[in-house]
Amino acid sequence: MNTPLPDRTPINAGKRYRYVGYPGGFRIRAVMLPGHLEYDGGLPGVSVEFIQPVMLLPGFYPCRTEAEFWQDSRFNNAENWQ
Repeated sequence: MNTPLPDRTPINAGKRYRYVGYPGGFRIRAVMLPGHLEYDGGLPGVSVEFIQPVMLLPGFYPCRTEAEFWQDSRFNNAENWQ
């Protein structure tokens, strides 16, 4: 039985997410998607900064939409972090 994940949209700069069942999470640094202030017409995507203990470097993850961003295996197990 698949449990639906909570609604995680809209993605906004500064918003934090945590991984379900794992320590750590990530923070959205910038959203370069059409309709967002940071979008400059270049490659669309989302810039993230990982929160320890996840030891990944901050990076830019290309995607066309917010839904495509959440389909990435690095982010599909995340929920809002209050």
